[in-house]
Amino acid sequence: MRAGSAFASSTRHVVGVGFQALLVVAIVAALAFAAATVVGSAPGGAHSVFAAKGGGGNPHVSGGAPTTTATITVPDGPFGGTTVASTNAAAGQWVREYCVSADGGALVDYRITDDNGQAVLSLGPTPTWSSGGASCNASLGTWDGNGNWQTSASTTFNVY
Repeated sequence: MRAGSAFASSTRHVVGVGFQALLVVAIVAALAFAAATVVGSAPGGAHSVFAAKGGGGNPHVSGGAPTTTATITVPDGPFGGTTVASTNAAAGQWVREYCVSADGGALVDYRITDDNGQAVLSLGPTPTWSSGGASCNASLGTWDGNGNWQTSASTTFNVY
């Protein structure tokens, strides 16, 4: 009877450890997708997994007229200062700025482009980012009918 009891106990332990491992994997996957949502890019290079992500199709509209590929450039800038996002978009388009500092502070901001297709971006501080450099992403885009951010162009830049 003892051998059966020990076997049952070992089996319960192995099954419990297996479920814990699956739970850890599920949590890590959820965090990766949550981070991708915040950053606005696919996690781990999984671009082909996300359906209906625009920009990769035929560069011509029906009728043969070429379309313009959206672009955005942002130079690096000093903490506490500003930098200018330059796009080839018309006035009134949105630029999203997302920065994460070395100590974990963050900045998320949205600006509208002016008549020259430019938007002035602030480079801190925020309540969670009081000093130092940061790695940043700027994207040109809009919101879809469900309120999800749709990126048409993006770039990275740094705060020093």
